[in-house]
Amino acid sequence: MEDTFLTAGQFAAMLQIDRHELDRADERGLFVPVKRENNGHRWYALSQVNAWLILQSLQKLGVSEPEIKTMMSAPNDFSGLLHQQQRLINKHIERLTALQEQVSELITANETAQRAVADQVTIVNRAPQDMLVTKPTADAASETALIEAHLQELTKHLDVPITTLIVGKIRPRSDVTDHSLDRLTGVYTPLIGGNAQLANETRSAGRFLILYHHADQPLEAGYQRLLDYADENHLALGEHFYESTVPTSLQTPLIEGPVIRMLVPIRE
Repeated sequence: MEDTFLTAGQFAAMLQIDRHELDRADERGLFVPVKRENNGHRWYALSQVNAWLILQSLQKLGVSEPEIKTMMSAPNDFSGLLHQQQRLINKHIERLTALQEQVSELITANETAQRAVADQVTIVNRAPQDMLVTKPTADAASETALIEAHLQELTKHLDVPITTLIVGKIRPRSDVTDHSLDRLTGVYTPLIGGNAQLANETRSAGRFLILYHHADQPLEAGYQRLLDYADENHLALGEHFYESTVPTSLQTPLIEGPVIRMLVPIRE
């Protein structure tokens, strides 16, 4: 069966793309015409449509140009190329699933923070929580350096946009009871779904005191409310307080300040 040939402009119009995309692909050796005339005119075959669509799919999946060229160097192994594409699609699905889970968590946290009564203490039950925890070191002793080191660790391992994750602070109970909030024992990020495999700590299940504190008020006031509630109800608290900021707006600076969620386990 004889193939049909189209000019670069016709081929681009049929694919509903800018002809310059074909030019760039040709220049880089990623997708070349079947015929090239001395005057520079290029002709593409109708049978090349599927090859172009596969190329676009690979690029959208994040495959680099060198990797694509490696695949192209084995033209007889088209089945292998399809298997590679299938693996990439599965990885993309896993990435989107993890992203969906993280966004869902953020929606829940944001809506809960907006409904919560400021500085009202509540007892909640929490399931085990996998977390990535970064602790202070000689090279990351300050809060800024510690958070920077934590973000580097996250971006190195996670296949999910960092914007969907929460970075919180861990404070020792002894400092909170002494009204000293200058020291952190670590920073943490809760991990769910496929990202849980990156966890280096798991916070145990149990009962917790939780409080939502408005950041336009002194932080110490929120922690003091937790301590007072525990004292009034004869509750023994765990060794660490978990603090995380829940932004309620993208406006910068926030008019009312973000909401800070404070969580501390109850020792049974």
